[in-house]
Amino acid sequence: MILILAYDLDRKGGIERLSRQVNNCLAKEGVNIRLLTTKRLFRGWIGKQISRLYFILRLVLLIPQSKSVMVMHVLLLKPLEWATWITKAKYKKICWTYGIDVWGSAFRQHQKRLSRCDHIITISSFGYQKLQSLGCKLSIIHPMADLISPSTTPEDIPSDFRLLTVARMSKQEGYKGHRDVLKAISALKRENKLPVNFQWDIVGEGDEKQALIDYAEQLGVRNKVQFHGEVTDHLLEQIYAHCSIFIMPSNYGIREDGSAMGEGFGIVYVEAALAGRPSIAAREGGQTDIVIDGYTGWLVDSNSENIAKLLETLINDRVEIKIKGANARKHALSKFSYKRFATNILKTIED
Repeated sequence: MILILAYDLDRKGGIERLSRQVNNCLAKEGVNIRLLTTKRLFRGWIGKQISRLYFILRLVLLIPQSKSVMVMHVLLLKPLEWATWITKAKYKKICWTYGIDVWGSAFRQHQKRLSRCDHIITISSFGYQKLQSLGCKLSIIHPMADLISPSTTPEDIPSDFRLLTVARMSKQEGYKGHRDVLKAISALKRENKLPVNFQWDIVGEGDEKQALIDYAEQLGVRNKVQFHGEVTDHLLEQIYAHCSIFIMPSNYGIREDGSAMGEGFGIVYVEAALAGRPSIAAREGGQTDIVIDGYTGWLVDSNSENIAKLLETLINDRVEIKIKGANARKHALSKFSYKRFATNILKTIED
């Protein structure tokens, strides 16, 4: 039996979505699996501790029955080690890693537990480079995008120029590039280089949303930006279809406190590619497996001046956008398919 440890899959988020994909994929491929997720049983501090204890008790019962344990987040290694100490069980330990969860100071925090794993999975070439010093078996398994069916025929590039960003707007993270894009749009508008039919669609929520709305107002471009908030998957697919270019110049870096910022992969770039749309992204980060500069999109240094220069060259070049979009779709279908995803996971389990 393969035991999968994950956070509550009813929650929204990229890691939860990938965890569902892994669980569903292994079930579809006929693997004997058992999914164990965290659940908050009661409110408050005491409720949190009871929930943790209950999770460990279930681990104690299930670990001895497991040939392998697949851990979907590095923070779940700690309760797994506690349960293993109690049971003395032997099994293959596989842990998924993503980006900022194991970069910067987080790497030092989790390094010992990661090094005790039999196999580490990372979701990008960039992440692979960051974890090579662990010295244990390390593999890359790219996530797959399941929002847009590969059989869906992309719509034509719209006649008006429309950008799209799909991202959480968080004060804690703050690296997605929203402010840089706003400043770039403002600069183009001041120079009368922004077309009348320009629009930037932003999908997502977060505690930084109102500040970004106010900033757009301050820069005089509020009428050019549409904040959609959270949307259904069906509506999101339509929004992808109606954009010209996907843009999310998430900047990689290490903050003063040692914490990292940047994209571990960026499934939204794959979703855009499946819609036949190229992307604008930053030069460093996991997104560089998807956004290949000059082929499936454009990589830029994450500042408003460079973004403005690039947008200026693309505003009236629908042919170039269409070519890059077609390349992006071809790349996504080849590299981020269900078949490739399933093959790589099964290989990891069998190794």
